[in-house]
Amino acid sequence: LKGPVPRRSQAGSPRQRWLCRPCMKAAPADEEEANTIERPAFRAPLWTYGCNDHWEAELKELPAGFKPSGLLKQDFPRVCKLLRLVPHPAFKLPGATPDSLQRLNVQQIRRPSCGNRRPNVLVDTSENLVLAAAAERSLAHPVLSVRSVLLDTASIQVVAALIPTSLHLKEVRFSDCRLDCGMLALLRQALGSASTVEALQLEWNPLDMPLPSAEEVEAAVATAAAHGGEAASDGWSGPPDEAEQAQLSRPLDCSSIEVRERHRYRLQSRRSLHAFRRWIADLCDGRLDAAWEALAKSVPE
Repeated sequence: LKGPVPRRSQAGSPRQRWLCRPCMKAAPADEEEANTIERPAFRAPLWTYGCNDHWEAELKELPAGFKPSGLLKQDFPRVCKLLRLVPHPAFKLPGATPDSLQRLNVQQIRRPSCGNRRPNVLVDTSENLVLAAAAERSLAHPVLSVRSVLLDTASIQVVAALIPTSLHLKEVRFSDCRLDCGMLALLRQALGSASTVEALQLEWNPLDMPLPSAEEVEAAVATAAAHGGEAASDGWSGPPDEAEQAQLSRPLDCSSIEVRERHRYRLQSRRSLHAFRRWIADLCDGRLDAAWEALAKSVPE
């Protein structure tokens, strides 16, 4: 048959049928949205006081196979990662802030002959270059200064192990960090002949008596018994009252934390009283009897 071929309706054309399929139209958008979802970035564990209490070993040397770079703040997180410790923020390279990036931003260099023309020489102003310059200056700084933060023994052990290999250090400062006698002993061992540190500065750091061991408590009890219940020079008090006598009638566990802490408290109290006695005596030319005489002559308010 000859005649005009009937035209397909516009809605029934292949192109329109393909555009009307919702599944084929929505699938690319869903895939694109799924690819653009921001997943949370991995964050390193946050240091809190007591987070490294699981570490009970003594770090006498660096881990086997570790090659120090000679920069303390660069090696400290690496050693902590090998030992499964949370690195203290005081010994890490601090992150960059918008203010620091603005201060350290590298400006474009213009030649004097260019005038107002476009410069021919440009310096890379990327954030990576700025951070690299700031990190280089901070890592190689000759002074390690830590102020008004609490420190744990595990962090001090790592720092003490890295001080002999950090050849850029000349001075170490701790201010209001409450270092105990054990931490100071670790720092003293690190400042040997192989260290380049010339000065160790401690400020506002009252020292408390360390927790005695079970052997020290046993020796103190034996010394007090040998003196016939009199106050011994090691801080173990003399004859107890009725309540203490009932408690001491039971076997004394010298390895108990409560017993050791009680002995530490007595030692600390004895040292504070001796310091107060020396201060009173110094006010009266070193004579304690003169201090009592002056106190007796004073008129009460």
